[in-house]
Formats: sequence, C-alpha cells, structure tokens
Amino acid sequence: MDRRNLLKTAGFATAAVALLFAVALPTTARACAFCDTYRVVNVANWDMLNIRSGPSTRHRIVGAMPPDAEGVTIIGECEGKWCPVAYRDRSGWVNTNFLQPVN
Repeated sequence: MDRRNLLKTAGFATAAVALLFAVALPTTARACAFCDTYRVVNVANWDMLNIRSGPSTRHRIVGAMPPDAEGVTIIGECEGKWCPVAYRDRSGWVNTNFLQPVN
C-alpha cells in the first residue's frame, strides 16, 4: 500500500472511531438529561419547589411543584445549576439541587 492510501485508510479509521465514541458514550450528564425524567428532592413536605421564569432566584415565580412531584423533564440547555423544565402544564427554570433522575 502506498503512503497516500495508507494515510486515507488511517484517516477513515480515526473518523470512524471518533464517531463511534460520540454516539455511544455521551461526554456529559446533560447529554442524557433530555431522555430522563426527574423527581423533586430536598424540599420539605410542607413546602413547594418554585418554577421561575429564568435561571436564578431573581426571576419571577411562574409555578410550583410539590415536594413529591415526579415526571419532571428537562426541556433545554442548562445554565450552571439551573435547567429549563416542564411539569404538567407548567414550564420554567429550577435549580438542579432539587432534582433527581428517576431510574
């Protein structure tokens, strides 16, 4: 095999391995965040988890979830510890300290 064909073959093999890893092994937890559902945690049983209009406590409250809520989904890119979520008929932002994946 001449040098040019060898380089072509090596380049193809490298690209194939990179593609395999990109598809088979997500590099961050967020890569799978869109396929999971979550439940509310770390909220007192007498309290509610606020859903906010943006990714901080400075944003207005647009809804709330009970401390035993399940079926929460992340619907977009997170910003730090804050993620956009949907729960029943509400959507907004919550801090991920209060979410746990449901297995």
